[in-house]
Amino acid sequence: MIPGFFLFITGILLNYFVIFPLSFRFLATYQVSELVVNKISISSYISSFTMLSLLLGAAFEIPIIAYFLSKLGLITAPMLKQYRKYAFSGYPGRSSDHHPNFGCLHFITGLYTSLFPI
Repeated sequence: MIPGFFLFITGILLNYFVIFPLSFRFLATYQVSELVVNKISISSYISSFTMLSLLLGAAFEIPIIAYFLSKLGLITAPMLKQYRKYAFSGYPGRSSDHHPNFGCLHFITGLYTSLFPI
């Protein structure tokens, strides 16, 4: 219980000090055109901060979930080792689907995993 609390707080602190200031600065200065004016309300600021904090806090709970799943026998160390290469190549490749400028990331991650198998 205590480690889960500290992991959740660590995710929130990472959001507070690193992720949210960078993302907010980017979104505040991003401009589609000179005709479109950025209007940031306090409610959108708070809702964005709250959502990111909860998501990062939950993401930091994944090791606790994996621990309990391994105690139940649903996941094992050899299974995690077997599927590690898919996680390393799949997550960056899948995220590049949403960013047209990073389409070459598919090629790079595929090349990396074929040349250097894990």
